[in-house]
Amino acid sequence: MSSECSGAQKDFIFNPHGNAWQLDRAAFEGMLALAAEKAGAVICRGQAVEDLERDGEKWHPRVGTEIIAAKWLIDATGRRAMVARKAGVKRVILDQLVAIFCVATSASGTDQDSRTFIESCPDGWWYSALMPRGRRTVSFQTDADLLPGQDWRTSDWFAIRLGQTQHISKLLDGHD
Repeated sequence: MSSECSGAQKDFIFNPHGNAWQLDRAAFEGMLALAAEKAGAVICRGQAVEDLERDGEKWHPRVGTEIIAAKWLIDATGRRAMVARKAGVKRVILDQLVAIFCVATSASGTDQDSRTFIESCPDGWWYSALMPRGRRTVSFQTDADLLPGQDWRTSDWFAIRLGQTQHISKLLDGHD
């Protein structure tokens, strides 16, 4: 298997589909929750749905000692899908995509390159984007069955693989 990677860079100004957006996810999710509350939604932050029943068109989740009646129920628990599991939803797994990532901080605070970078390699692809407060996320996506034993769980393995990239590794010059 070759360790050579290939990459491309494309400024959004040349994209016929228009601009792409990068956003502060925590701030965006907060805005969505606030808008939902203003529209009458009940937001249960930090509380687990302990029981869930459905009666006709209404959901009745029990959160603590309170039972809520809702026509719509949104499970915002992420990959854990805690509310969906309570509702008996079965998870469908199509593959075993994994992302191995790090968050790097610019030592000098000078990283201003807000483009999204994607670089392919034989067993997956790399992704990097600038995040709020000058941090940069870098991740490697691949299928779990392409990972070697347990070696991939170390920062040394990640650093070696990152060093084999042609473009993504250069973004991290001057980062911790």
